[in-house]
Amino acid sequence: MDELQLISRQEPGLVSIDNFAEMKEALSAVLARYENVVYSEESLAEAKADKKELTRLRKDIDDRRKEIKRAYLAPYNDFEAQVKELLAMIDAPLDQIKSFVDQMDERDKMAKWGEIAAYFLDKSAPLGSMARQVLDSPAFLDRKWLNKTTSAKTWKAAVDAKIAAAAWNLEQIRTTGGSHAGALTAKYLETLNADGLDTYREKLEAAERPVTPPPAGDGPVLSKTVKLTGTQAQLEEALALLTRAGIQWESVE
Repeated sequence: MDELQLISRQEPGLVSIDNFAEMKEALSAVLARYENVVYSEESLAEAKADKKELTRLRKDIDDRRKEIKRAYLAPYNDFEAQVKELLAMIDAPLDQIKSFVDQMDERDKMAKWGEIAAYFLDKSAPLGSMARQVLDSPAFLDRKWLNKTTSAKTWKAAVDAKIAAAAWNLEQIRTTGGSHAGALTAKYLETLNADGLDTYREKLEAAERPVTPPPAGDGPVLSKTVKLTGTQAQLEEALALLTRAGIQWESVE
């Protein structure tokens, strides 16, 4: 493609106030009378008149500024409109090409993700039946692995490290989690990070402690249908709290 170069003449603009000193001196003389003026309720009419006069004076000067600005910018506005027209001509095919390139990049990333997933499953024996859940965790994939600049050696080492860490953490949860192993596993799979699991287990254990339900009273037993939305761990915790409070519940799918 031959090189195209936009050729434009640009002459530095010049805008000045030829009588700036005279204007400033005259304006100072006009405004001097307002420096120490104090208005009162009795002089409200005078205050309104002064407000009107100063507003008119200010508008006259500012209107002139806007008029000069429009004239000064007119050549640039015409130039900008022409440039935008040229850019639009380029953008039409460019957008189509960018869309195609993006599709190809996404195809390559999906292919690489398939390669990563296959490698993971091949090496996932230490995870046993939890392999698929670890792979499906939103915290498993590092998007940088999909970049062309990330070598197979790099992402394979990272996958190996995640498998080893997950296997160890899941085994610790299985052997020490007790009755909360399921909830702790679900919590862990959200982030593949064991930080905070001890605190979470304490919350679960606290929820299991007997809670004295409020007196039922003599009124009728009522029922209410509610919808709980959360992770598996959060839902299990909420249901445990209901049980400890003496509230009967049933799952309605």
